[in-house]
Amino acid sequence: MSSLSRIFIPDYDHKRFNEIADANPQYRMSLIEGRLEISMPVSAYTGQRQARIIMQVGIWRAANSDLVGHFGSCMGDFTLSNSDILSPDASIVLSPRFSNVINIWYALSDVDRNKANPPVAPNYIVELRSENYSPQEVHRKMLRWINGGEGVSIDPFTNPPKARIYTYDAVVNGVVWQELLNPQMIASQVLTGFVMNIREILQ
Repeated sequence: MSSLSRIFIPDYDHKRFNEIADANPQYRMSLIEGRLEISMPVSAYTGQRQARIIMQVGIWRAANSDLVGHFGSCMGDFTLSNSDILSPDASIVLSPRFSNVINIWYALSDVDRNKANPPVAPNYIVELRSENYSPQEVHRKMLRWINGGEGVSIDPFTNPPKARIYTYDAVVNGVVWQELLNPQMIASQVLTGFVMNIREILQ
């Protein structure tokens, strides 16, 4: 199955995913419930917004490097406990969580580590909806991401723009979210002192 912006191929496993991802590094790929998803490049405008997200999270990471185990962009995948392989626009795995897989990660050779996807869910992720995804698709992906962490999805195509903050609630044993209309700033509950400037991202 395919569309103008994405290609879907069912019945894929991790081995086949890694093979096609290695052969086609220019594309953003995901594996969700055994289905390979290949996304075409986004528009220059969306790419600029993604770069602003990475820059903001990267500044926080540089100032708090002792707290960070892994910092990633949309071209870096993670293998989740549900066997999905996903890549958010920006992500932070804090040191305590990354220490749980650090022995597995650094036991790999440099060559294998450059091809591998860390087997851990980030503590914090940001997803910007691009022209390739519907709001419902972004929401479903966010629900699969959150595992004891925090995620922010930003939708620049609504009027006014919307953002959702996703967190895992142990009381209800599930993911909950809060929707914000036209937010200017969003303070993280996970990254101490980090405040995302939504206005700057969407300008």
